[in-house]
Amino acid sequence: MNQNNITRCVLTEREFSKAVGLSYAKIKAMRQSGEIVRYLQIGRRILYRPEHIEMFLRRHEVELAA
Repeated sequence: MNQNNITRCVLTEREFSKAVGLSYAKIKAMRQSGEIVRYLQIGRRILYRPEHIEMFLRRHEVELAA
């Protein structure tokens, strides 16, 4: 697996914020408060796998009664 394939299987915190439509500061605050519970930390760098984003979106999904 080359470096480009490895890099593309994760998103940075800024990419994550753009993907879900929230500000970078809001995503960072949610992570620090424990609301976002799954992520990778390598040194000071925070990364998210696609399944972390799916989990986040599922936790915030609202289903209204018909």
